[in-house]
Amino acid sequence: MLTFDRLKIISPIPSIKETDEAAFEKIVKDGEPVALLYKQDIPYKLRLKIDYGRGEVSTEFSGKVLGHNYPQLISQDNIRECFRSIEHLGFCVFDVDVVMDSAVVSCDIARDIQCDDIKGLTSYMQSHIANYSKYNSRLLKNGNFILTNNVTTKDIIKRLTVYDKAKEMRLGKNHRFVHDNGIEGAFDGKCRFELNLRSLKMIRTALNIPCTDLNMVLSSTATPIADFLQEAVLTGHGERHFSSMKAYMYSLVLNDCNGDMEQVEAKVRSILPKRGTSIKRAMRPIRELYDTLTYSGDNNGGIYAKALKILKT
Repeated sequence: MLTFDRLKIISPIPSIKETDEAAFEKIVKDGEPVALLYKQDIPYKLRLKIDYGRGEVSTEFSGKVLGHNYPQLISQDNIRECFRSIEHLGFCVFDVDVVMDSAVVSCDIARDIQCDDIKGLTSYMQSHIANYSKYNSRLLKNGNFILTNNVTTKDIIKRLTVYDKAKEMRLGKNHRFVHDNGIEGAFDGKCRFELNLRSLKMIRTALNIPCTDLNMVLSSTATPIADFLQEAVLTGHGERHFSSMKAYMYSLVLNDCNGDMEQVEAKVRSILPKRGTSIKRAMRPIRELYDTLTYSGDNNGGIYAKALKILKT
């Protein structure tokens, strides 16, 4: 079952009734109110815009709307609970049946899995990008790993962030939320995988659905995080061995690039003929040597393989 940490939904105006107009900011044009806007960031992110000109309501909220059930994330099982939580703020009421048939225009698909070595996992992913010209990756100082497909068209951008969720929940900005909802320790040992999809096209493609109605999005059986990782990150456990001379030559390439596989690929690309040679094939023996030199036993490659298997379910 898919789970989400943020949803943005566009629904018709009859999907909501404001019960306290004073809670909204009025947007006025030529002396006439054209929209009502409500926004908050604490205790959870919420953006509501009733746009009379467009005849639509934009509703965006984060998973923290679930309060003490936040560790469950937003899903088909608790989506109505999300709207009830917003209604408890006291200024609007939803026709949830109408919203369920409305379009999700942006979302963050999220999955938390148990991982004893998040640093090892992200280090492995950073060094095993399938093609550095097709995918951009960054391993930040705080340990967060960010992976995007290298495209110029905004509506087909995918962005995946992998990070220590317990560490993030221990930040000062989250102390009050954690305490008030009694979820201390709920994310201990949890690695968060969060995939941002920012267009109708990407949501349809990633979830393998014909339209992005909320009902259809929540009931999708796709595994978009695992699918993206399989495209962008290679698996390998150093099973192949080279002759001493080959191993030595490949090790010189690794040493020359300080063990940075992105630098290695750039160097190999500069040497190979522009046509007729597969960069993936040329990089394979170097990657396999990198594995044999870096990983052994229950290694980071094994940690990644285990994580990927869980994400496929």
